[in-house]
Amino acid sequence: MPTLTDSIDLIRRKRRFVREEPEPFQLTNRDIALIRHVAGHRFVRSTHLSALCEAPHNKVCRRLAHLFHAGYLDRPRVQFEAYRDGGGSEAMVYALGNRGAKLLTEHGIDAGVDWKRKNDIAGRHFIQHTLAISDVRVALEQAIRQRPGFELLSDEFLLQRAPEETRRRERPWMLRPRVHYRDTVHNLSVEADHVFAIGYPDRHFRAFLVECDRGTMPVDRASLAQTSLKRKFLAYSAARRALLHERQFGWKAFRVLIVTTNVQRVATILDTIGKCVPEHERALFLIGDRVSLAGADILSHAWRDGYGRTLALI
Repeated sequence: MPTLTDSIDLIRRKRRFVREEPEPFQLTNRDIALIRHVAGHRFVRSTHLSALCEAPHNKVCRRLAHLFHAGYLDRPRVQFEAYRDGGGSEAMVYALGNRGAKLLTEHGIDAGVDWKRKNDIAGRHFIQHTLAISDVRVALEQAIRQRPGFELLSDEFLLQRAPEETRRRERPWMLRPRVHYRDTVHNLSVEADHVFAIGYPDRHFRAFLVECDRGTMPVDRASLAQTSLKRKFLAYSAARRALLHERQFGWKAFRVLIVTTNVQRVATILDTIGKCVPEHERALFLIGDRVSLAGADILSHAWRDGYGRTLALI
């Protein structure tokens, strides 16, 4: 039976998805860093943010709560179901709030849109897919810190060094190869979920295009007119064969990282690559699963290439 003390605690506890009068607090440099991280990821978990800031999770959560109630950050209501009936075991998901966008604009970062509306209309699938991308990005940030002399080069950094025609494009990372498959020519397009490069101490770098597969897209379909992972495999291998990466990005080479759901789906992906990608092009793909990657060093993790061999990213 609830006690009077329990009732008082419930009264004092702020509601998770309704903004209330925030307690007085001073905006700190760490708060601004948190807002920047959220804006850069679009949707991000509190656990991601504590890892990025290298700070205790409980302390970061308290600051995030202040920033939410003050309007700097938003908590998408699509995650509401995870906190019903005494839930709350999942890490809270954050997005940029309108006041946070205004703050970033004042610091020279163009963020001037109605973020509240964008957050309200964002669907569950889009948010979950964005969080899967954040999983990869945060894991890369954590791993590169352990390697002095190495750098994680962002998509913004790489785009600044791409050919001018690419920089002018609305979707600069979109590849549009012609694919010859089963005596038919297909004009396909493929756009990575994330783009990054690893900078080495000798100043060369290795570029990667990331595909985050949540298991919702079929691996194979009879027709290339329908979305499938096979369609992506064929597009990437054709783009590499046509040297589109050299002309469009200015890279000598690249590899495609596929982060999927489990080891069973890894096996299905490898089987499909073996059937549709020419043998000499299968090393283009590196496949890993989220279960095995959880808590692992993503750079030294044993990825499987399109031949089934294991190797690390560096």
